[in-house]
Amino acid sequence: MITSPTSFRPTQKLRLGELMVQLGFLTQAQLDGTLSQQKSSGAFLGRVMVAKGLCSEPQVMAALSNQLGLPFVDLDSRELRCSGLLPHAFAKKHRAIAFERPGIGSDEVLVALTAPAKLDTQDAVRAVIGKSKLRFALASDAALDRALIRVYSPEAEAPVLQAPIIPEVAAEPAEIVARLDLSPRTQDVIRRAAAELSITPREVVRRAMESWASTRRAR
Repeated sequence: MITSPTSFRPTQKLRLGELMVQLGFLTQAQLDGTLSQQKSSGAFLGRVMVAKGLCSEPQVMAALSNQLGLPFVDLDSRELRCSGLLPHAFAKKHRAIAFERPGIGSDEVLVALTAPAKLDTQDAVRAVIGKSKLRFALASDAALDRALIRVYSPEAEAPVLQAPIIPEVAAEPAEIVARLDLSPRTQDVIRRAAAELSITPREVVRRAMESWASTRRAR
């Protein structure tokens, strides 16, 4: 299930520990003690709080959901029906997995990220999937690790299909990106996605067009 952020809204951007106190998940004294331990160990604050038995993982995820303004998704309960939209190396590096389309023939894709779910990560996902209608949700680190194993283990890997050739195959990658008349920010996202996947900008565009074409055929 996908759980929306609670109605609580802090008046300013709060740190995770402060937000946990505001939500009533732990006391200020408990937070102070945990912070001193967390600083010495360097571990993620949420993990330290859960390990000490001060709160539960769902409570930490609820606080992160409010902090980031993203709904929380339980990946363990999902079938991960369109996870192949992201290459394994990319999904592992960016801690992201495409897990569902809301309806048959829908052009919308739901993607789960782990905290902090940065905007740069969201932009990179958009560049690879090539979907204008993306919705992001927050997943726990452990659940996303399990999802990656379920999807990308040798037993789960699907055969690679030859993608159709797009127009202007003879053009240089930089020319294709320029001819699309994209904004400078979008062009930068395409180039960064290409560098991260060790492919050309043209290949990023080809994959995006292939994804769009497959959605049109499914309608």
